[in-house]
Amino acid sequence: MNKFLTLLLFVTISIVSFAQDIIITKDKERIQAKILEVSKDEIKYKKFTYQDGPVFSIDIDEIVTVAYENGEVEIYDEETIEEKNEMIQAKAEALRKQEALYGTFTKEDEYYYLRDRDKTTRMDQKAYLEFIQNNCPEAYRNYQKGNKLWKAGLGMLGSGLGMTLLVGTPLYVVGILEPDEACCIAGSFFLTIGSLATIGSIPLLVVGGIKRNNSYEVYNEHCKNPQYLSFSINAKANGVGLALNF
Repeated sequence: MNKFLTLLLFVTISIVSFAQDIIITKDKERIQAKILEVSKDEIKYKKFTYQDGPVFSIDIDEIVTVAYENGEVEIYDEETIEEKNEMIQAKAEALRKQEALYGTFTKEDEYYYLRDRDKTTRMDQKAYLEFIQNNCPEAYRNYQKGNKLWKAGLGMLGSGLGMTLLVGTPLYVVGILEPDEACCIAGSFFLTIGSLATIGSIPLLVVGGIKRNNSYEVYNEHCKNPQYLSFSINAKANGVGLALNF
C-alpha cells in the first residue's frame, strides 16, 4: 500500500515539474510520453523527449497507471484496484467507527459524559457549561438561547399563575358572593390575562428546555469531529479514477 501511494505521489510531482504524461506498465516500465489518443483498447503516444518522432501504441491490458500532465490519474489494473479499494474502504470504515466515539458527549439525568479514546469524563452542569464555553461556542450559544427562553417561560408562567390564582380568582369569587359587578369584571380580566400568560409560557418552556438539554448534540455535530483523510477508487470509461478526500 505504501509503495502504491509513494508511486502515485512521485508521478504527481513529476507531472507538476515537467508537464508530461506518464505511463506505468505492468513490467514496471515508466514511459515519459505525450499522449495523443486514448481508446478502450490502446493508448497512442509520442515519446516526450522526441515529440517529432514516430507514434507508438500500447495495449490497455499492459498498463497499470496513466498520469496525465493536468494531474489526473487513471488506473487500469482492475484486479489490483479492486483489492486495494476493498482494503481502503475497510480501513476507512474502521477509522470512522473509531473516531465516532472520540470526543462525543452523552447525557444521563443531570450529568454529561464526554467519551474519549481512553476514558469517559463525567461532568455536572457547571463543569459542562465551562467546557463548551471554552471549546465549542456554537453549543454554548445554543444553551444560552435555550436558557433565556426557559427563564422567560418561567417568568410568564409565574405571572400567569399569580394573576389567575392570587388575583383573578379571589376577585371573581368576591364579586359573585357580594354580589359586586366591578369585582366580577376585574376578576374576569385578571383570569383571562393570567390564563393567556400561562398558556403562552408553554412553548417558551418547551423550546428553551430542548435547546438547553440538546446543546451537547450541537457540540457533537460541530466541534468533536476530527479531519478525515480517505481514498476512493472508482471505475471510469477508460480505467479507474483515484480520489483523495479530506
